[in-house]
Amino acid sequence: MSGTRRALIVLNSGIGNNVIAAPVLEAVDAVGVFDEYHVLCHQPFLPETLLRHVRVPGLRVAQLPGLTRRFRPEDWDGIFAYLRESGIGVVLNARLEIASLDTNYLSFREVAASRSIECWDLHEDGMWEAGSIGQRIVALLRRHGVALPDPRCDWLTPLRRAPGTSIGCFVGASRGVKRWPAQAWMDTVTRIRQRGWPVEVAAGPDRVERKLAGTIVEALGDPMVSLLPAVDLEGFVNWLAGLRGLVAGDTAATHLAAAAVTPVVSLHLATASAVWRPLGDLTRPMQSPLALRCRAMKRDGTCTRLYRGCPAPCRKGITPDEVVQALDELCPVPLELRHRKE
Repeated sequence: MSGTRRALIVLNSGIGNNVIAAPVLEAVDAVGVFDEYHVLCHQPFLPETLLRHVRVPGLRVAQLPGLTRRFRPEDWDGIFAYLRESGIGVVLNARLEIASLDTNYLSFREVAASRSIECWDLHEDGMWEAGSIGQRIVALLRRHGVALPDPRCDWLTPLRRAPGTSIGCFVGASRGVKRWPAQAWMDTVTRIRQRGWPVEVAAGPDRVERKLAGTIVEALGDPMVSLLPAVDLEGFVNWLAGLRGLVAGDTAATHLAAAAVTPVVSLHLATASAVWRPLGDLTRPMQSPLALRCRAMKRDGTCTRLYRGCPAPCRKGITPDEVVQALDELCPVPLELRHRKE
């Protein structure tokens, strides 16, 4: 396969999807299938401090508006102009969406073919059965003849310090329907403390998330339960890399932790773990069975009500006892901590 082609690679929005894609793009670069690949994604792709841990010299951030990823007909002229000006002959659409909600792209694909532009996408045969979102992108590339090596799931290993004694609980998530209730978090933190672990509670910059985290710490009133101050992404990753283990329901947090080889229990309350779980030996995905049975759950592993609001009964489909049991498997309590328990 020629190494002189250029591609436009389209990702789902959100920093978590960039984190998932990073080691896949490194593998793409390693085989030289494209001399450049322009990625349409959340910008910036990653901070330089993280990006230096993957070898992606062919990466370019696509100079297109973010919503172009939806391939609305009114954006086609701009897309085709960008492809022409950039010398791009392949559109690799790694954005996961069910066909009935992706008709704009499917129509674009037909027009692109008439202009001798190849389109590779996750609607192709076998993609729905190929595993997690990252594994599906790998399968898609291999389907098109790219001899792609397995991506490095542990690409942030250099950041991993000697594990501390704290368990992190990241209580935030991009949408309210994906956030575990405060009481569930408090019960979980209480059980973790009963095992002797100090706990550090964290959240993203969203005001609601920060309030939730503060409420949990204040309500427990335990000096060994602390609140992580607001930090930038680099500081957040350094925090993740120094934890003994993590419990979280946020895609970016769980995938970053797994990349740093921090043991992680991932909560899939309104998503399908088969699609969105982090990969690695030190991961335990917890799936809400209520979410999988809900008629609002799409085949792509996301809920149709993520952006519209919902009472989200699926958030009760995972219990604190189940979470702590999974954490026990990943992080057995050392003898010295057991002796310190009050």
